[in-house]
Amino acid sequence: MGRMENLTADQILSLSSPAPLAVDLPGKQGRVFVRVMTGSERDGFEQWFMDAKGRKAGLVGFRARLAALTLCDENGARLFTDSPEHLQQLGSLPAPALQRIFEAAQKHNAMTEEDIEEITGN
Repeated sequence: MGRMENLTADQILSLSSPAPLAVDLPGKQGRVFVRVMTGSERDGFEQWFMDAKGRKAGLVGFRARLAALTLCDENGARLFTDSPEHLQQLGSLPAPALQRIFEAAQKHNAMTEEDIEEITGN
């Protein structure tokens, strides 16, 4: 195996995200795309589930929030905002569809089960 090149600061800052991942929803309902979050978006996602004292605040809204941050069009443009309305709408999706989106977003964003347990305290 060849030796890896050491990246410069400019090369690091020019790293690009992987292409959006196509996800077929259960029951042949259609296809959606999920994108990779930026580091700042991931930090904000994790912070969302902490209370003012830095304690884990639980799992409510976890799947809908990850869906809002990662659902996109085929070019990677987000389809939803972090608005309470969008979070409520996404949380109202059928559980199998939301779970499929969640699992794809989790995998595409290198989010492990240990990460989820740490974020939610569950």
